[in-house]
Amino acid sequence: MKKTKVYVAIPSVGTVSDLMPYAFRQYEREYGDRIEFVYPKHCVQRKFHDFARNAMVDDFLETDCDILWFLDSDVVPPPHVLDLITKYGEHWE
Repeated sequence: MKKTKVYVAIPSVGTVSDLMPYAFRQYEREYGDRIEFVYPKHCVQRKFHDFARNAMVDDFLETDCDILWFLDSDVVPPPHVLDLITKYGEHWE
């Protein structure tokens, strides 16, 4: 089975929620057999948000990832948010 490649983009001015690394470890344990997470070279960049967003879109377009997932740096998505991809992803194609 082909994994869905998700590019994780977290524009930030230098801070990230303390819970975010914990949440992504949980996502990788739960969804790792179906989703491949691709992280930017620099997860936190001290840049204006508009510039950071545009840079992350450019980085995403240089990959072969299927989905670009933007997250605010102070948000931690609910535990089963990726069910939208693993259970209903075929509806997006």
